[in-house]
Amino acid sequence: MDITPKVDAQEYLDWIEAEVRRRPHLYSDDELVDMLHDTREQISRADPTHELLGRIDFLCREMTAAPAA
Repeated sequence: MDITPKVDAQEYLDWIEAEVRRRPHLYSDDELVDMLHDTREQISRADPTHELLGRIDFLCREMTAAPAA
């Protein structure tokens, strides 16, 4: 039995993106990247061409980019 609450992917990604932009984060950068990776995996399993995948990839790159010197 699947007891996972169903959340709209767009709304969840909006929430993660808002958290990425917030300083200081409520979650660590690593936790946010993990959330993005998990979300990407779930969406790509359902639809490997989903439009949100590009946005997730962009946010992951943004979170893992080296800080400007």
